[in-house]
Amino acid sequence: METFINTKMVGVGPILPSRKNDNVPLVVRTNWDILADLARVKRGDYIILHSKGLLKGVFEAESDPMIKKEDVSLFDGTGISVKNWNEKLGEVNQTTSTYKWWIFIKPTESLYFKNYIKSEKFFFFLSTRDKKSLPPRLRYEDKNKTVKGLLYQDFIQILKIFVNYSERVFPTMPSQSFHNLVPITFDYLAGDQYEKNLEAIIVNRIRTQSKILNVTTSIDYVLNTVPLGYLKMADLLTWSIECLDDASFIKNPWIWEIKKEKIELGVFKDELKKLVARSKWLKEWFNDNFKVTMAFVAKEYEQDILQYVSNITLPLEVAEEAIIIEYSGVGTNVQFSVIKRVT
Repeated sequence: METFINTKMVGVGPILPSRKNDNVPLVVRTNWDILADLARVKRGDYIILHSKGLLKGVFEAESDPMIKKEDVSLFDGTGISVKNWNEKLGEVNQTTSTYKWWIFIKPTESLYFKNYIKSEKFFFFLSTRDKKSLPPRLRYEDKNKTVKGLLYQDFIQILKIFVNYSERVFPTMPSQSFHNLVPITFDYLAGDQYEKNLEAIIVNRIRTQSKILNVTTSIDYVLNTVPLGYLKMADLLTWSIECLDDASFIKNPWIWEIKKEKIELGVFKDELKKLVARSKWLKEWFNDNFKVTMAFVAKEYEQDILQYVSNITLPLEVAEEAIIIEYSGVGTNVQFSVIKRVT
């Protein structure tokens, strides 16, 4: 963490194949999982560094996630594929740098503090709060995630803890240069077409364009690989925030299911049941009246699915909208289209 602060660069390292067991497909999928996390970060975000039980912050992202030019062929989105890594496995395994992906950061003048704060103070505080925000399980259960999202309410509580346990400092550090670095290519579908690869594309488009499709309104929050209650992970959870009279309210959560292949009717019915259960869990937790949208993304759907969805009467228990999305194309030409919307 000290190195990151002194150099004003946060580095993230890839997962490399084992020399004894080169399970390249599994490793490639894991690295796309990391990129899907990193795709949530864009220039201007506030960042709190969290490492080995310590919090340090607040910083501002001075760049979108970057990569050195010499690493593009292997570790950019355009280079992370089973075919490419199999052909260049020697180069991949001989890589020496711990970090391949970078985010430039700068301390914020008014929100930067002298001392580290033990993260247990913050997490203990969260565990004692009432249900005014997203439940801690939903936000922080996935401890291995590269990027964890913070709600504004929780961000303010962290600042209060810093104020009580530290003092503000005003570091003066020169601006960094992006010499020899270029933005990471998230919006690229490799030939493997992993679901995490699709997830990275969707997350990146939401964060850079505030939407993935014309049917969406503005999206303020994006969480990926989300543990909803005691249910199976949801691929994505997105929602908007409405502010009224100095209060903020969650608006229209979307629960996403992403499939890289063609979906058959039996699989679709199973996934639909899971999304309905997740919708119910969200509403029970918040005891709220927000509209919940179930979003399916797949390469292709059996024709029977469209007829099946047409016969569904919404609201379906607690989900009030179902959107069926189809994707096509590879590389930088991935297109998403709504083929069915039931409201």
